[in-house]
Amino acid sequence: MNFELQADSLLPGGVPSVLGDSQQRYITKGKGGRCWDQLGQEYIDFICGYGPIILGHAHAEVNQAAIAQMEAGVLFPSDSPLHMELEKVLSALFPHTTRCLFLKTGSEAVSAAVRLARAFTGKMKIIRCGFHGWHDSMMAQHVGWHLYTADIHPPRSTVGIPDNLEILTWKGENLEELKDLFRLNRGEIAALILDPIQLREPCDDNLQALRDLTHTEEALLILDEIKTGFRVHLGGVQGLYGIQADLTLLSKALANGFPLSVVIGRAELVDLAGVTKIMGTYNNELLSVAAALKTIAILQRPGIVDGLWDRGQQLIAGLNGSLAEHGWGDLVQAVAYRWPCMPALWFRNAYLLEKKLPKELAKQGVLILANHPSFVCVEHTAEDVETAIQRFDQTVVSLKKDLP
Repeated sequence: MNFELQADSLLPGGVPSVLGDSQQRYITKGKGGRCWDQLGQEYIDFICGYGPIILGHAHAEVNQAAIAQMEAGVLFPSDSPLHMELEKVLSALFPHTTRCLFLKTGSEAVSAAVRLARAFTGKMKIIRCGFHGWHDSMMAQHVGWHLYTADIHPPRSTVGIPDNLEILTWKGENLEELKDLFRLNRGEIAALILDPIQLREPCDDNLQALRDLTHTEEALLILDEIKTGFRVHLGGVQGLYGIQADLTLLSKALANGFPLSVVIGRAELVDLAGVTKIMGTYNNELLSVAAALKTIAILQRPGIVDGLWDRGQQLIAGLNGSLAEHGWGDLVQAVAYRWPCMPALWFRNAYLLEKKLPKELAKQGVLILANHPSFVCVEHTAEDVETAIQRFDQTVVSLKKDLP
């Protein structure tokens, strides 16, 4: 196969590559916590498809479940017992849930939840906090969310999207500012939609405050647990802190890379999908549902989710040890993006280093993101993490010779 292609022109709308190299590289294979490019270079992968690969690439049990369903059929003009089984499993993990709406992407799930909230409350305005996908309503006012700290710039317009979409933005830091948004728009707010990684410490108290505030204001609380679901806890941040949303969005780790998202909540909310015309040709696709059932079953085995926290904490501690040793602790720091199962490299006003370090690290066979959650998977071992720390250290030593 000829890989000498211009990917930027052929594949718009994907995610950016971290394989910085004068020679264009492409990931062509993955297994467990590692992946390989077309030239045969191996990488320890802490990007994991930007979060969906929670068990590991090409997981044998998950793939076999999908293959078995493929042989039985992929898409039928009806619900399936698999849908009902997954709904039952999710209802046990998220006790507020009695119904599930099946979709394909996180952006779809957000749009569906917003429509359901508006239909249920009869109100049109939505307050958002966090990155919630690419659909118009959530990108009309662009904010840089993945900076670990709040974006200092005001919300900006996005070309191609009208501004008057009834979406208000709260950056997540000041509860009084959120109260002001409700006060200035009293009786008009249908819901607050929150990506939990925007919570500030103490996360449990602040989440409870948001739950109480939305109750008081007669608005719904939508928790976008697309990143956090199954990773911080089997029941997401809601299971971790014992707080229930009105609607919950799940995707990413739900099916270990197979495309599936769900909106879950009370029947009186989710059953409005019919009258609000939320539908799609591929919503009944079954390979992803079979993969999700197997993925969750594996995650429910003893110690699995705890292991994600352990490997993440090991990685954070090791990277910080290297940075401190070489005098770069004031420029970049490894942090838990709220929880150690999502480690992050936080660059502090070090723009050049932010651009070079991940790409140079990729050349050494480690994939990790800058100012964005990275992800560990179940098949990352302590030895994998230690190897990544050693390669990180070697990269820092090399860069120190070249950077001022």
